[in-house]
Amino acid sequence: MQVACDLAVAQNTLRLSAIINLINQLVEPVIVPLVQSNAYPGLTMRPEADCKRYETLYAQQQVTV
Repeated sequence: MQVACDLAVAQNTLRLSAIINLINQLVEPVIVPLVQSNAYPGLTMRPEADCKRYETLYAQQQVTV
């Protein structure tokens, strides 16, 4: 909490929401970057939203439940 307050003062803000945001940033785990993304297979088809397909799958689930 002290570190977050010190950072807030350094950033010329004393708003509670800013201090809470700083606390969250300090306790948030570090996200490790992905290994070389070019090693993953590329998409051969562009993904498309298909609401009709979703509705069909949802209706089938309702029947089997």
